Formats: sequence, structure tokens, C-alpha cells
Amino acid sequence: MKNLRDYIPEGTPNGTPGLQSALAALGIGEKLFCPRGQYWFWPPDDGTDYVAKRVGSFYMEGEGMGTMFFLSGGNSGSFPDNVDFLRIECSSPVQETGWGISNFFLRTDGHGRHAINIVCPPDPSGLSGCYISGLTLLQTTDSTLRAASLCYSVIEKCNIHSIDIVTSGDGVRIQNCVLSSVRYWGVDGAAGFVLRDNVIAGTGLLLDCQKAVNPSIVNNEFETPGGLPNTAGACLSFGTTNTLVMSPQIIGNSISVLPGTNNPVPIALNNTYFAYIDGGFMHVIEGYHILMGSKAVNTRIGRGTWYRRGGVDSDAPMIANKQASTKFLKLIYNPNDWF
Repeated sequence: MKNLRDYIPEGTPNGTPGLQSALAALGIGEKLFCPRGQYWFWPPDDGTDYVAKRVGSFYMEGEGMGTMFFLSGGNSGSFPDNVDFLRIECSSPVQETGWGISNFFLRTDGHGRHAINIVCPPDPSGLSGCYISGLTLLQTTDSTLRAASLCYSVIEKCNIHSIDIVTSGDGVRIQNCVLSSVRYWGVDGAAGFVLRDNVIAGTGLLLDCQKAVNPSIVNNEFETPGGLPNTAGACLSFGTTNTLVMSPQIIGNSISVLPGTNNPVPIALNNTYFAYIDGGFMHVIEGYHILMGSKAVNTRIGRGTWYRRGGVDSDAPMIANKQASTKFLKLIYNPNDWF
């Protein structure tokens, strides 16, 4: 195990060279311990687009909110918007296992590109067995945590502005986090994505699931903050014209569209096959609860409660562009104001 304080003594104005040296000194699977305290990081002098890079499996662990990382522009003003904080890469053309990043706070002041950027080639290569927990990563100019080719990995108990999982393999789980948005795009046949027990509130797409097999979206609380316009048109979006989401399970979620948010539709099924929606509730100010594209086939809708604020006719449609193959199992619908 290496100690970051051996590379960045207290009071060091710029910890970038020290973090680079510490990560380079780690053996495969070795831990870098980051004791509580403040660490400041400036943009690299050599013009690279990351503060520090790790190639090969490792563990990096702080002491919770006591370990505080700050991005600083140093002598040049704000931290650049095109530079990552931490870049992670695979060290071989085969799937690697044994990774962990946990328990530190990163303040960005809205700058930097990605707080953590995992860059691996797609399956059969990739990064497997990664455990990310206890992080607080504030907003960056692009997705705060970006991971390419992640599989059989867990992200939990984090407060992260946005997560972007691209070219993903099987078995990625995000749980017990506070977020503003999640995007998931798997490789062909990627299955088992789980989004569970999170609070997700933001002004854009809260979940953008573009390509997946049997993703489970379970017991989350989704919300558009009141008074902040949402321009995405939907809160949860599944599939695109050219990408299919197979058998998404959307179960037990609370989806609230609050006043002053341009009233995005809670769920958009753009290109899905055998989607199943059950439990939980949806609340809109006006309009529809579900928007279906022409490629939303064999949708099944079970028990749930859907609200529309300010009474409407009981036979008012709740689904826009409902496809003929859609089947209802059991639905409780309250057309009246729920406040």
C-alpha cells in the first residue's frame, strides 16, 4: 500500500506531480491510501488532458468527506474545461479485474471535463470487477463519471452529478446514489444493467437507456426540480430509432414532474420490446404519463398510480401514441389533484 501523503505533503500548492508519481508507483492491484486533508491539483504542465492517469488495476481509497480534492487553475485562472481529473486505462488487450475507487470528495467549481474517465476497449476487453463507492463528485462540463467498457461492476453510495456508461458489458449496477442524470449504452447483447434505490433529480434526461437487454429500473425516485425548465421532453427514455432496449423492467419508481419544468413526459418508450411497467407512481402537471414510439412493441403495464394535477376527465388518455400490442394488467388512476 502506498500513502498519498508521502507524495503530496501537507501544504503542497500543486499535488498534480505527486498524484502522478503515486499512481505510477503502484503495483497491479495495489492500494493508494489518501488520508484526510486537502489536496489541490493544477492542470498538467505537459498539456495532457488529464491530471493523472492509472494504467492497470488498483485501489484508491480516502477517508470520506475528510479527504478533499480541489481542482484549481493554478496561476492561469480556472481549471480547464477539457481536462479530466483521473484517467483510468486497461493495461492489456484482455479483460482486467480488481479495481476500486472510494471515499473522497472532489470539488470542481463546474470546471474540468470528467472527474473520472475510464477508457478501455469494448468487449471482450474491458474493465471488470470495479467497485466505486462513497464518492462525492461535483459537476463538470461533461459527464462527471464516464466509463467505457465497464462490466460486472458496482457504483453505490455516491453523490455524483452525472454518470455516463458507454459500450458497456453485462452486469453493471448503480444503487443507493444521489445523481442528476444517468446514461447507459451497452454493446450488442449487454444484459443485467440495474439502476436501483437512487434519487435522481435534474433538468435534462434523468435516465437515457439507449441499448440494453433486460435492464432493471427499480425503486428509484426521479424528479424534475420545480421551477427549473426541463428541455429534454422526457424524464426516462428507452431506445432510439436505431437502438433497441429489450424487455426493460420499470418497477416501483416514483417519477414526479413538478410545476415550472415544461412538463416532460415521465417515460418515453422509443424503441422497446416487451417493456414492463409496474408499481410506483407518476405525477404530471398536464399531458401524458407515457409516450410510445412506433417501435414500442408488446408493452405490459401493471399495477400503479398515475396522477395528473388539476382534475381531468376520467377517460382522458394517459399514453400518447399507444401501440396496439400494449396490454394493461391492473392500474389505479387518480385524475384529481394529489396535493
